[in-house]
Amino acid sequence: MGDRMFATSLRLVVIAALCVSQGAFAASGKRPRHVPATAAATDPAAPYKADRLSSSRGETILNTPGQTTVLTRQRLDDMNATSLRDAMRSTAGVTIGR
Repeated sequence: MGDRMFATSLRLVVIAALCVSQGAFAASGKRPRHVPATAAATDPAAPYKADRLSSSRGETILNTPGQTTVLTRQRLDDMNATSLRDAMRSTAGVTIGR
């Protein structure tokens, strides 16, 4: 039962870590940049995706910093994480609610 619970927790940690793509952003203190909405998909002349951010500088999306944190099994064992909350508590840029 313990191994099964650990495997489930590990899966949740991996999924959460993959979902957190802007971990460094939370600590940077910068305002968020949002991708502008694209035209409706029914318009054949509409672009497939946005290529610029809606920031005042108009940077390309590829120039936007991002970070992905991977928590390995060894790291989870070292921090003695038994739940998703335990694992995310030590991950930079992740805030845990109630």
